[in-house]
Amino acid sequence: MDVAPERTHAAQAQADQACATVWSLLETLEPRTRGAFMLHALLAEDLPTVARWLGVGLEDCRARVAQARIQLRASLGDLVASDPLLFLPFLGVTMSPRLDYLRQAPQAFKKYLDFNLLAKDRSIEQSLGDLVAIRASQLNGCAFCVDMHVKEATIHGERPLRLHHLAIWRESTLFTPRERAALAWTEVLTRIPEHGIADDLYDHVRTQLTEAELTDLTWLVVAINGWNRVNVAFRNEPGSKDTEYGLGKANLA
Repeated sequence: MDVAPERTHAAQAQADQACATVWSLLETLEPRTRGAFMLHALLAEDLPTVARWLGVGLEDCRARVAQARIQLRASLGDLVASDPLLFLPFLGVTMSPRLDYLRQAPQAFKKYLDFNLLAKDRSIEQSLGDLVAIRASQLNGCAFCVDMHVKEATIHGERPLRLHHLAIWRESTLFTPRERAALAWTEVLTRIPEHGIADDLYDHVRTQLTEAELTDLTWLVVAINGWNRVNVAFRNEPGSKDTEYGLGKANLA
C-alpha cells in the first residue's frame, strides 16, 4: 500500500502547526525584540545594522535576538523532537556527495547547530567572528566553509582586501591588535602544539581580550573547527547552499 500521500499530508499539517506556533510566539514578543529577531535571523541582516534600524545598542540587540531564539526553541522543542527532518529547510541543511550525515544523525546535527548559534550570540563582534571562521577554515582546508564565510563577511561589509590578506595576517598592516590576538588564538587552538599553548601567547592574547571574550572566542573556534571537520569529511561542495543560506547577496558567484 502506498502511504506516501498520507505522510505528505501529515508533514504538511506538522509544518503548518510549527508555523502557527512560531507566529503566535512572535506576536507575544516586545516589538523591537520581534523586529531584531526577524531582521537578523530571517533576513540575514547583520546585528550592527539591525541595532541602528531599531534604535538600540548592539549588545541590547544581540540579547533580544538570543531571547527570541531561546523562546522559539522552547516552543518548538516537542515538534522538532517528533520529526527533526521536517525542519531541515529552516536549519540550513548541508548535503554531502559522500553521505547525508544530517539524516544519519539529525539530533546530533540539531544540538550542534544550537551550540553554534549560542556561541555566535556572545561577546565577540560579528566582524571578528567572520575572520576567525575564515582563518580556521583555511587552516583546515575546508573549501565549503571558506567559501561560505567569505561570502558572509562580504555581506556584513568586510573589506575585500582584508579578506585577501587574512592568509598573511602576520605580515599585513590591515588588522587591529585585537584582531591579531584573536587570529593567533584561533590558529593555536586549530593546530594545538605538541606541548600545549605557551604562557606568553596566552598572556599576550589577554592584553586584548577580557576573560569573558577569550572564553567566547574559544567556543567560536571550537564550533567552526567542528563544522570544518564534518564538511571536509563528506566533501560538501563550495557554494552548493548559497540559495538556502542567502549568500547570493555577496555577488561572488
